[in-house]
Amino acid sequence: MAASQFLFATGIENSYPTIQNGKVRQDEMEKCGHYKFWQKDFDLVQELGIEVLRYGPPIHTTWMGPGKYNWDFADVTFNDLLRRNILPIVDLCHFGVPDWLGNFQNPDFPALFAQYASDFAKRFPWVQLYTPVNEMYICAEFSALYGWWNEQLSSDKAFVTALKNIVKANVLAMHAILAVRPDALFIQSESSEYFHASNPQSIKPAEILNAKRFLSLDLNYGRRVDSDMYEYLLDNGMTRDEYHFFLDNNLKHQCIMGNDYYRTNEHRVRADGSTVASGEIYGYHVITTQYHDRYQLPVMHTETNLWQGPNGDEAVFWLWKEWANVLRVRNDGVPIVGFTWYSLTDQVDWDTALRENNNNNNPLGLYDLNRNIRPVGEAYKKLISQWKEVLPTQTACLQMPIIMPQDNNEAWAKQQKAAAQQVLSQPGASNANTSLQDLH
Repeated sequence: MAASQFLFATGIENSYPTIQNGKVRQDEMEKCGHYKFWQKDFDLVQELGIEVLRYGPPIHTTWMGPGKYNWDFADVTFNDLLRRNILPIVDLCHFGVPDWLGNFQNPDFPALFAQYASDFAKRFPWVQLYTPVNEMYICAEFSALYGWWNEQLSSDKAFVTALKNIVKANVLAMHAILAVRPDALFIQSESSEYFHASNPQSIKPAEILNAKRFLSLDLNYGRRVDSDMYEYLLDNGMTRDEYHFFLDNNLKHQCIMGNDYYRTNEHRVRADGSTVASGEIYGYHVITTQYHDRYQLPVMHTETNLWQGPNGDEAVFWLWKEWANVLRVRNDGVPIVGFTWYSLTDQVDWDTALRENNNNNNPLGLYDLNRNIRPVGEAYKKLISQWKEVLPTQTACLQMPIIMPQDNNEAWAKQQKAAAQQVLSQPGASNANTSLQDLH
């Protein structure tokens, strides 16, 4: 039958932005040793009792040109996930594009990416869960507003251009995948932010930033943006037709809102609009509730971590704090379906947000880069074993129509896909917000 358990997950970090004007690609799969140790990494996922993995092929070595691919690495890894019956949430674009595409200012990116998504779905038809573009807002912000990655631009116009191209790519990819897999579900892994006013003069700048943080999801889910943001988008190059594309093409009814939360997600705002890190003030529970109130979608905690500090237990305490927040969200009536420690292993150069190529090991993972388990890995394994049977999704929020990889060709699974196809073929299905959950 369909998987109904709470989705305990981890991820294998697959960021690959470029820096130094495109001369250096920050390939985290390479830096963290995944290309060499991918089989061992999948072993570790199973050793923890985890059945769900945020994972995706490296776009820059897979997508060689329009309609041209090198599927070698994707074939061996995804076929092994199928063999192991690990459920992937497939991350198709994670902070970068292939060299031949340029960067996120390229207006051809959305349509080309949709074709890539379609071709991936055709090659791996057993895959059901997708994050087409990871952290759309952060990707646009770091690439085109802060000047850190990819196009390395620093203007509102460049940011709006990147944002509209990225979100349009995500929307078109969802449509393309559904044409292949009509019961696909999309988990938007997006950073959940909050901006605190430091003084009365900073109240208005903080309000603007707190409206701006919703832009990627507003556009993706076809929600009308706030009036200040509408003016901001049009003042910086978005046309009325482009804006209405997002209102008219949303697939909200097949989405789960993924919220990423780190201690760095909250900020203090100065009177001039500049910001400084505030540390955790509201926390995951309060901020996720704000996002849920806005979009009314099932929620998944899709990323968190913390450095293993000098005492060795700092990450363990953070894990339990985040889990307490997940339970609080659930007990307050928000339909939350999963939790993720990100990532499986330590990461490299995240202390500079991949802006610098220093090869610094950041002790953030469930395992270190020698694949030795960290205390937080032991704690997560224990947490999963204790809570796995306590939080089935049908009692926590809903019966999720998720098909485990090895059940893809079962008769009931085919029936579900046929029913989903029937819903998609109905005029106005998206506008009616028909829920796939009602089909199972």
